[in-house]
Amino acid sequence: MTKLSSTISYKLLRKWDRLLRLLPLSHRWEIWSDASGKGYGGHLGPQSKPLDVWQDKHQYLAGGKGSTEYIEAMALLRSLEKWGEGLRGKKVWCYCDNYQVYQVLRRKYELGNLMGLGLGLGLRWKGRGRYFTSNGLWLGAGFGGIATTSIVRSGNTARTDGDIITPKARCPKVTKTFEEIDDLIQKYQITIRARWVWGKDNFLADRLSRLGNGGLTPHVLGLLEAATATSKDGRSQEGEEMGKDTGLT
Repeated sequence: MTKLSSTISYKLLRKWDRLLRLLPLSHRWEIWSDASGKGYGGHLGPQSKPLDVWQDKHQYLAGGKGSTEYIEAMALLRSLEKWGEGLRGKKVWCYCDNYQVYQVLRRKYELGNLMGLGLGLGLRWKGRGRYFTSNGLWLGAGFGGIATTSIVRSGNTARTDGDIITPKARCPKVTKTFEEIDDLIQKYQITIRARWVWGKDNFLADRLSRLGNGGLTPHVLGLLEAATATSKDGRSQEGEEMGKDTGLT
């Protein structure tokens, strides 16, 4: 089976993504996040010269148990918690190397917005930016479902009388994490653009998530030291200070 990272379409998208950064009017806010077996990592801005970075440990996969999707979603949530205030009202490209997390973001904040325009699909949208997905392993009705009556279950999905698929959650923690992500996006009025990248193309966030300093540039090490000091001083003023230091506000 051909890897997604080896397809021509992926390579073309990566080249186009790099080209956009060279255009003078294409300044973009980027969040790159990742999770390893022992930690989280993320950075604001491009890998070549990020504006800010963070890393932290976790034990969710201890003993070979736990959900990879959960820790990958948590890495994004923690990044939004750290930088959300400074990114208020902005369009943000979120890069991750977990395809399931990418698909959820894409369906909710990109495809979901198109469907919200009513493109002749007969969808009924209620509550918090509802959307649908055909992946029965993913989000539960609390985040992605549409409240209706007359539900007929088939396989891993539940089809309502409006032909809307409401998948059954595989992991309640994943559902809750995406609800918290959505709360932050709504709170800060951020426009999300999801981008999937091959693991090797997500090298800086990956290195940060492994909690070591190997392969990190002096610039990144300096940011990491400053972020660690800020964390020790308390997080209450972090969003405000980040906005001043990086020019987000």
